[in-house]
Amino acid sequence: GGTRQEFDEEGQTALCGRVSTGIILTLLTVYTYRRAMNAHAVQSTVQLRTDYREKEEAVLRSIVAITPNRAIRAMQANSDRDNMARTAFMHTKLASPDG
Repeated sequence: GGTRQEFDEEGQTALCGRVSTGIILTLLTVYTYRRAMNAHAVQSTVQLRTDYREKEEAVLRSIVAITPNRAIRAMQANSDRDNMARTAFMHTKLASPDG
């Protein structure tokens, strides 16, 4: 301590230090927030891709599960005869005037 002038200089120096520290902390906070927002955007994009990939795989698994049974039914005996009967029935339906 001492004169009023020394106190004012010390006060100004302390105030300058506090303001500088406040500005630095504010800038660091803003920087951290922006990085967190960018990370969140990237994570959301990755999650969306993962969800679509899982849905595609589910559709493919269901197709793979259904296809052999359909192929077996198509190759069974009399399937061609049944198909011809259906075709003939449809032609008769289409040719009839009743519709």
